[in-house]
Amino acid sequence: MRFFYDIKQLRTTFLLGLLVAILASACTKKEIIGEDPYAGGKDALGVRFTGKYPSPERGVSGTEVTFQVKGLKAYEGKFDFRINDESADVVNLTDSTIRVKVPEEVSTGGATIKLDGQTFFGPRFEVMGKVSIDKNYKVVNGSNSTILDAISHNAGYLLVGGFTNFENQMTTVRPINRIAAISADGTYVPTTAVGKGSDGALLSINRLSSGKYIVSGGFGTYNERSSVRGGMNITRLNADGSLDTLILNDLVNETPNRPQNGRDTVAVFNAGAGSFKYRPGLARANVVKSFVSVTAKGEQITLVGTFEDYATVNYLKATRDTRPLMVTSIRHVMRLSVDGVLDEEYNFDANGDTNPGANGYIQDAYLQSDNSLVIVGDFTRFHGATANRIVRLDNDGNIDPSFNVGTGANDNVSSIKYDPTSQTYLLVGRFTNFNGHAVDNVVRLNKDGSVDESFKLLKFIGGTPNFAQQLSNGKVLISGSFIKYNNITRRGFLVLNNDGSLSQEFNNAGAFSGQISRAIETTSSLGNPAVILIGFIQKFNDQQVGNILRVEIKD
Repeated sequence: MRFFYDIKQLRTTFLLGLLVAILASACTKKEIIGEDPYAGGKDALGVRFTGKYPSPERGVSGTEVTFQVKGLKAYEGKFDFRINDESADVVNLTDSTIRVKVPEEVSTGGATIKLDGQTFFGPRFEVMGKVSIDKNYKVVNGSNSTILDAISHNAGYLLVGGFTNFENQMTTVRPINRIAAISADGTYVPTTAVGKGSDGALLSINRLSSGKYIVSGGFGTYNERSSVRGGMNITRLNADGSLDTLILNDLVNETPNRPQNGRDTVAVFNAGAGSFKYRPGLARANVVKSFVSVTAKGEQITLVGTFEDYATVNYLKATRDTRPLMVTSIRHVMRLSVDGVLDEEYNFDANGDTNPGANGYIQDAYLQSDNSLVIVGDFTRFHGATANRIVRLDNDGNIDPSFNVGTGANDNVSSIKYDPTSQTYLLVGRFTNFNGHAVDNVVRLNKDGSVDESFKLLKFIGGTPNFAQQLSNGKVLISGSFIKYNNITRRGFLVLNNDGSLSQEFNNAGAFSGQISRAIETTSSLGNPAVILIGFIQKFNDQQVGNILRVEIKD
């Protein structure tokens, strides 16, 4: 008799038998060979928060608040109870609850228990104070990227930046490219006037006395039109946000049998700032900041940036398809008329040799009321002279030696804000020393450039500040990536007194995340003092935000 075996079945049976044998052998072992992979683990302590909310859910410093916690009574006197990482005194402890006193210096955050090297996380407690999000502000989703500047417009604001959507209102028919309008209460205002908007970031917006706007940044076209092709970086808008244009009827017509080829619609503002001679096209050149002011020559526009040239189109030789440029070398700072004509008496050298500009990046600037211009960045020389990350030019564009910054900053200065009330500047950057003064990334200067020693910042821990601005009431807003200030938990946002000291009633807000570009003083929906914060902001007071919000800061 012959027997036929299923080889696959035999193999499966063999493997199963082998596995059973191995397991049986393992079960009879009394010793573990090698290290126990579970050794060293923490014993379960049986402690856990059981309630979603404390009682009360909010309060001021000194408030007694009860949290629901099981298993903690057995460890009485051996644990540390904290609110937003600040230790809270225990008032009463039971098998199911703990009552603590809210610390004297604390901001909104979660409760934690630290016991035997372990941390147990509990619900959030809201610390009440003078700083809060204005919940009646109508911005819900905000923008999908950075908002860099804003200007009042029809009782609301025109916002500019790097975003391509706002309040999720972008459609193919109505795109939102780097410019959007909102009403006074934050409601998005759809407009077709801006058309396709900008094809690159808008970094700055200013208003002319005519009611028109000047926008600048790093872009080549606005509503798919340009004056200086290859990178205009600055142009003029009408009061409704549309590109200020005109129709040219006398272009060179290379095909006379087609009359329409002798005309075109172009931007009125016939000027561009870029690197046209040495690096055709936009490259890395842009206008970091622009300003509108009145000088002895009338209303003018001052530009600061990484550009190396000024360019204008020679329309006498232009066709619809070709626009020959007339290029003039002028590095990093220039002044134009409101129509875009270069002022060749400001920071201008016909030979292009004695005004080489900065030897590093320019990151920010401020134009004073007397038309002196303070420039900051990551440079050590300007126009061939030593200028450690800061320099001031006079009304003619020459270095102002009376600006008393001494040795300046020992590292990059990324931001400068001026407060006209106190006539002081706030600088922020990576620097730790300014003109011999030890500082922690922020310094306040008097109008003459000397260090204001009345403003004494304390130590930041866990990160650094990246924004500082003084308000008209003397309070100073500072934000960044820091976790503590003066060893007190303040997660990324501070409101300081005029001398740099910390006041608990203005520092109740919870965690902040992002980079603020500007704080615009206004009033809240209840009529209290407030600021509109814009920038690249993801979180404020533990709540998700979309790069713009209104924050009430009561007196």
